[in-house]
Amino acid sequence: MNYFILDGWNITAEEGIYLIDSGQERSNKPKYESEQSYGANGNVNIFEEAFDTYSRTFTFQCNSQEKLDMLIDKFFGLEMKVELWTRPNHFIYVDFKNTVPVKRLADNQWQCKFQCDVHPFKYLKNSPTKVLTSNGTIENIGNWKSEPRITVEGNGNTTLTIGRQTMALNLDTRMVIECKHRFQEILDKNNQLAVSRTRGDFFEIKPGINGVVLGTGITKVTIEPRWRIR
Repeated sequence: MNYFILDGWNITAEEGIYLIDSGQERSNKPKYESEQSYGANGNVNIFEEAFDTYSRTFTFQCNSQEKLDMLIDKFFGLEMKVELWTRPNHFIYVDFKNTVPVKRLADNQWQCKFQCDVHPFKYLKNSPTKVLTSNGTIENIGNWKSEPRITVEGNGNTTLTIGRQTMALNLDTRMVIECKHRFQEILDKNNQLAVSRTRGDFFEIKPGINGVVLGTGITKVTIEPRWRIR
């Protein structure tokens, strides 16, 4: 069965709202910095380790003004989570950009199109949380670096190492390390912004098996991995 779930709301299960077209999925477009090299043919492209968004339009049909208003009200915002039947094991994030003018098809039939920017990655559903109370490993089953959310418990000046990255921490009971780009932050035991990182970049977990080393004073590490594919 075809389905379209927006931030947990199954639109296609709503009586009187129908998905007509889910738009076209595209592969990620890499970002490059182009340089000209003296004496060389063509440009030298340097991969920036990043990807562009792409535009995608979702088309719905509603059989009442009430349903149309409901859809327009809910289909608005940034970082909206979308699940589609075409990829049952993944979800994507989209930013609402614009609504194409509503087209009235008949007395009780309206067509509405939503133009969105699709974020570059597809995320694996139900990626299990990894809990460690001693040194161990974590396997990234995606094909690109993940940006995890990590909860660290314990006390003292210590370090956490994942793969080849090490972060030095001033740990007081509990902290949350949010590694998602543009949202990177560290929260203390009271969920307040904290300056608890004394050294090291925010973590990116590379594909494959990565070692995890808990420094002195760390009693537990919980990793929400956010595995993703290009």
